[in-house]
Amino acid sequence: MDITDYFSTPTGRLSFVCPECGEPVADELRLPSADFGADKPSDMTTLEDFDIACGSCQAQFVINLVAMPWDVQGTVEDNPEVAVSIEEYPPDPDEDWIQDPRSIFESSLVTIRAHIFDYEPKYQNVLSFHHMLFMQLFSAFEAYLADQLITIALEDDEARARLLSQAPGLSDIKVRLIEVEKTPNIVLANIKQFFRLISYHDLKKVGPIYDIAYGHKFFDKMPVSTKTILSEAVSKRHDCVHRNGRDQDGNLHTEIESNYVLRVAEAMQEAVDFIYRNSPEARGINDQLPF
Repeated sequence: MDITDYFSTPTGRLSFVCPECGEPVADELRLPSADFGADKPSDMTTLEDFDIACGSCQAQFVINLVAMPWDVQGTVEDNPEVAVSIEEYPPDPDEDWIQDPRSIFESSLVTIRAHIFDYEPKYQNVLSFHHMLFMQLFSAFEAYLADQLITIALEDDEARARLLSQAPGLSDIKVRLIEVEKTPNIVLANIKQFFRLISYHDLKKVGPIYDIAYGHKFFDKMPVSTKTILSEAVSKRHDCVHRNGRDQDGNLHTEIESNYVLRVAEAMQEAVDFIYRNSPEARGINDQLPF
């Protein structure tokens, strides 16, 4: 299987403040993807233009989009000082739901480890290659955290009731009667959408939601060594996404190499196993054991 099989074309929302009238401008679009089939990481960046008009003053703009392996950025042509925000949407909420997030995550780890050994020698800029795999590793981990939480919310009536009544933000969602009429299973649809918009790399925010879903406080009891590695990795993830792999002082994260990626992958596997051991399913099995 080729590495390009693990990256899909995302959709999202682009927004900025009109430099002519000062009103917000926004539109949805299909975001460009990096060229993961390129021989070198430096050749993976792709460029694409997106035409958009201000709905208030009708001014026309061209947004220059730059797709890199770990991010998509945009600038307003002839107005580079204007800040452009690009929000990548989660997958279509109507798609078939993943029933086994844990096995999907573990399959992703196998693939990422294989790429380290199979593809690494082919790249001249190995550091950029490792940064790319590091970002993909986080994507797999965040996908697991989201999918596992949504799965239990959809399948466990008691967990869903707790989340609907206790999860900050979810219990505040209000819907109109016409939406109830038009949308089958509107509660489940809102749950999916709500939990897909959470930043799952922020474990301090994710933990309390898992505590509510699982019905007992456990997330903060994750082994200290695991939490330490993940906390440090989150900071480096931020630098890879927002600073092209450099810290706030401009220093390149050269420590993100194969051994580091593998060590973070191991910590993520430990976190996934810890979450499973504390799940209602695993706790129910343990309660039935005669020893």
